Amino acid sequence: MEQRRSSQSFKRKELVGKLDPVGVRAFKAAADSAKLRGNPYVELVHFIEQLVLSDRSDVQMIIADAGLDASRLTADMTRAVDKLPYGATSIEEFSDHIFHAIQEAWN
Repeated sequence: MEQRRSSQSFKRKELVGKLDPVGVRAFKAAADSAKLRGNPYVELVHFIEQLVLSDRSDVQMIIADAGLDASRLTADMTRAVDKLPYGATSIEEFSDHIFHAIQEAWN
């Protein structure tokens, strides 16, 4: 079990290492946001929310090109985050969904 966790940690670090500077900042900001809100886990919605909030990012250009209402999207994500468990004093784990999304982006 310990070896599996160790190899999983290595793979996660490798995936995060593939992020560009905007992605790394969003990844760290997602953890900060989850901790500030008292969420025990950093979920994919935390990460996407931070990507959307990143100035002049690819995600912002995609939102604009698709004609999406960025403020409505942000409000929807805030509602989704508000539904997550809260009350934790520290982050226990990053959701596997974040790493799966990063991996799929590279495939």
